[in-house]
Amino acid sequence: MHSTGANPTGESTPRAIAAKQFRGYRLLQMHGMVTPKMRARVRTFWLREGALPDALTALRKTVQLLYVIENAAGEIVGVTAAFTAIAPRLGRRVYCYRTFVRPADRVPGLSQFALQASWKMLDASRPLGGPVGLVVAAENPKLERPGVRRKATALGWRYLGRNRRGQNMWIKPFS
Repeated sequence: MHSTGANPTGESTPRAIAAKQFRGYRLLQMHGMVTPKMRARVRTFWLREGALPDALTALRKTVQLLYVIENAAGEIVGVTAAFTAIAPRLGRRVYCYRTFVRPADRVPGLSQFALQASWKMLDASRPLGGPVGLVVAAENPKLERPGVRRKATALGWRYLGRNRRGQNMWIKPFS
């Protein structure tokens, strides 16, 4: 079932994990399948972009990868990641979501596309009795606008309040 093929960077990836496409970008699923070569590429990306403070932190966070976002040239331009935790306001285990896209590639809709792909993949693969949803901390102040909040609610997201850092917290429960 998992025949392999080479991506533009020459790394062998399972074909059964079809890359998702968005306006010239590819999302490669990594959840539970991160190779040593991809760990090194992502660690280098995070450090080059200043997204994480040091190589050890970057290496530890590679186990949280959900998707790697590549441009048409096969360069990593972003990642999505999640870890599990107990949500204080819910008292239930959830996935806590993070994404990082380098500034030059922050095109409209890419982060939202990656978020939706990540939610769908986690929903489809979560274990019985596993996390109840995906929680996002809205770090970008633009996401606090009334129109954005209405759209999030219409897409199934529920507002949880603010975290200790003052960021709006949202959850999208799994099906």
